[in-house]
Amino acid sequence: MSEPEMVLLDRRGPIATIVLNRPQRRNAFSVAMWQACTTLVRDLDADESVRVIVVRGAGDQAFASGADIHEFDTQRSNPEQGAKYIKIVGAALDAVARATKPVLAMIAGYCVGGGCELACACDLRIAADNARFSIPAARLSVHIGLDEVRHLVGLVGIGRAK
Repeated sequence: MSEPEMVLLDRRGPIATIVLNRPQRRNAFSVAMWQACTTLVRDLDADESVRVIVVRGAGDQAFASGADIHEFDTQRSNPEQGAKYIKIVGAALDAVARATKPVLAMIAGYCVGGGCELACACDLRIAADNARFSIPAARLSVHIGLDEVRHLVGLVGIGRAK
């Protein structure tokens, strides 16, 4: 039995919803998911029939719980892999931030690490009562990019970002 599609597209008229579809892993991002998001956002932004792009997580436990740490050994275990990974994530975040159409994050449950970075890149964030935000990068011995830190500080201020 194959794994279900990890990123889904739900189109309803002019609203296109990207669904991060790994609820069993709290929608943790695999490399393939970052790449799929880049392609989807760029395609939807170019589609004249789309007026708004929404991003949400499948299930009710998480918007996205960050990077899939199970991939760290194969995707981030040396400087070359780390640099490649950063470029892949950066391309997705850049596609969201540069989209000419509004991109909304519908956040329910955990919004952690890369999920928080994705939410910060969106134009608008709508958080449910159960939304929980965190960037535990230092505890995982990884760092987030300077642009992502700037987005966060710009949104919540330096005190809250610290």
